[in-house]
This record gives sequence, structure tokens and C-alpha cells, in this order.
Amino acid sequence: FILIAGGLVFISEGLHRALERAEAATRERDLLLQEMSHRVKNKFAMIHSIIGLQAREATPDAKAALEAVAGRVMMIASLHDQLQLSRQGGIMEISEYLSKLQNTLAPAAGYLRPVSLTVTADRHGLPPQMALAVGLIVNELVTNAFKYAFPDDRAGAIAVNFRCNDGLCELAVVDNGVGGRNLPGLGTRLVNILAAQLGGTAQWDSSASGTRVVVTFAG
Repeated sequence: FILIAGGLVFISEGLHRALERAEAATRERDLLLQEMSHRVKNKFAMIHSIIGLQAREATPDAKAALEAVAGRVMMIASLHDQLQLSRQGGIMEISEYLSKLQNTLAPAAGYLRPVSLTVTADRHGLPPQMALAVGLIVNELVTNAFKYAFPDDRAGAIAVNFRCNDGLCELAVVDNGVGGRNLPGLGTRLVNILAAQLGGTAQWDSSASGTRVVVTFAG
């Protein structure tokens, strides 16, 4: 009994020391991740500021293009923040991500405009690369709708809907603004490229009652 008790004490002390080392390593890793995340966030902010400075001195067409690039940079930065907050095996909860995206896009794109933006999304996890593609598509379509679908301070609504059923996901961005329009050439190509990256397709339907863009993919 003495030998068994001594062995148990020895094993217990060894496990305790191993647990302490593991906890210390975890704390060190978390500190390193926080420092890296802070540096990456600063880099995004710096890039955004540089683009903003260039836009101030650019021609109207170049300014619009640079502002669009700045919006995409902030979209990637937003996803980075969400990843740091979640850390759930590298999977993003898309409903939370799109809700936070709504809080960013609505004030920025629709400032002092009588246009509402609503987001409805199923709870569904996506890998970061797919979540980024979804976010960039929403950014392109919502920003375009705010800019061109409601001229002369026309009132209206933009709705983002995300649904998943039996492994098939559908992202729809719908507005009730001026129909018969498309994204600028680069925007259309970007949405189609991002849809292809998701392994899906994008369908466009624009009429007098508004515009509806649906991206379907397996996720």
C-alpha cells in the first residue's frame, strides 16, 4: 500500500507539473496571437488610410474606385476581427458575421439616406475563406444598391437573406429601387469570381420593381 500510495503521489505531482507547463504554454500562445492580431489590425488601418489619402487627390472616377477598394480592405479587416473573437476551430458563424456587417454597412453606405438595410440569416458555420467571399459579395451588392438604386433621395429597402438547407446555401441581395441596372463592370466580374470561388453561381434579375441577385453554393 505504501508503494502504491507513493506511486500515485509521484504520478499526481508529474501530472500537476505537466498541467502547469501546458497552461503556461497556452498563456504564451494567447499573448503571441493577441500581439500578432494587433499588428495585423494596424496594418489594415494603415492600408485603409493610405488609400483614403490617395482618393482625396484623385479624379472622381479614380476616387470612386479607390473608395471601393478601401471598403473591401475594411471587409477583410472585419473578418479578421471576427476570427479572433470566435476561434471556433476556424469556422465562422455566418449569421453573426452578417449581422455585424450590417452594422458596418448601413451607417457608412446609407448615411442620411431614407433607405433601410435588413439582414436575415440562418445559423450556419462556414470556413473563413468562404465567409470572406460571402462578405465581399454582400459588400459589393449592398454598396451598389445604396449608390445607384435610389436616386434623388428616393426611399427604399435593401434586404440580405442567407439560407442553408440540405447542404445547399443561398445568398440573396434584393432591393426595391430603380431596376434595369447592373453593377459596374469590375463589380459584376468580382461577384461572379467570388461566386465561382464558393463553387457556385450568381443569377441576376433586374426589373422595374427592383433588383435581385442570388448566389447559390454548397456549404
